[in-house]
Amino acid sequence: MKPVNRVLLAFQIWDDKKNELQPLLKAGTTDERAVLALQLEHFRQAGHRLHQTVRPDEKPFLSLMHNQISRI
Repeated sequence: MKPVNRVLLAFQIWDDKKNELQPLLKAGTTDERAVLALQLEHFRQAGHRLHQTVRPDEKPFLSLMHNQISRI
């Protein structure tokens, strides 16, 4: 069985969180800046956790995560 790509899992978890936040965005309870701040924190924490233990098959995806962080 192939191990789970933890970087892709972090992206999937963020997508799930963002979907949960959509009703708050639509209702005006929160704004896009707050969601971006949450996204930045999520990816920074995930990158920090994975940095020391990243597997070779995860390295290209970790680069994608770092690009996402720098764009936010």
